[in-house]
Amino acid sequence: RESDRQHLVNEIESRDLTPSLLICSVGVLGRFGSFADTSFSTHRSVIDLNITSTLDIIYHLIPKMKQLPSSRILILSSTAAYQPVPNLAVYGATKSFLLDFSHALRIELSGTTISVTCATPPATMGTNSFYAAGMESTPYFKHVHLSSLAVVVKRIIDDVLKGAITVC
Repeated sequence: RESDRQHLVNEIESRDLTPSLLICSVGVLGRFGSFADTSFSTHRSVIDLNITSTLDIIYHLIPKMKQLPSSRILILSSTAAYQPVPNLAVYGATKSFLLDFSHALRIELSGTTISVTCATPPATMGTNSFYAAGMESTPYFKHVHLSSLAVVVKRIIDDVLKGAITVC
């Protein structure tokens, strides 16, 4: 929610904090089902969380981050950014947006001290996403390979610290 995002920004401001590493790791799948059979409010919630909240926080923190000798922004997208995702169409589209946005933002900030990386990890064990979306009983879920969360996180952090553009 916008009020929660504003509260976070206000807390950072009131404590005079400046993040040297901003990790934008938000994401919700929505409900597993066709676009037309899923409520528009569900689609709107996915867009608000996955896109709007990410942009809002980054927008408000970039000015402070530019003042540091070096800082990094990590935006978590998904392998869903690279292909259509039937029955999770809005989720996939939001992840495509984040991938494109991160690349554009990296170029825009290239003359500053801020590095931008986009991570596009695969589906991982240890998250509740598939269950929250109601996918556990679908044929799709039975065939998806879930990667180790610890392995994926380590690879992402290692690559971010190297200044990679996109990591998977």
